[in-house]
Amino acid sequence: MDETPEQEARRLRLERQCADLGTVIGSCMPEGVGFAFVMFDFGGEGNMAYLSSGAREDLIKMLAELHEKLIRSRQ
Repeated sequence: MDETPEQEARRLRLERQCADLGTVIGSCMPEGVGFAFVMFDFGGEGNMAYLSSGAREDLIKMLAELHEKLIRSRQ
């Protein structure tokens, strides 16, 4: 799906803001502790940006564990 110039600008702005906030968060994290950060804007054509201080595989594992905990908490 192609983006309009306006959609691309919004996505790139969100990605820049995510990276900027990730730098701040990373500078505050204790040694040996990772983080994942997700930002999104609202609406039908909303964008999402995320970053993690860990490896992609570790982030995927963490998200799967979080998903399981959220599902269990709803039961």
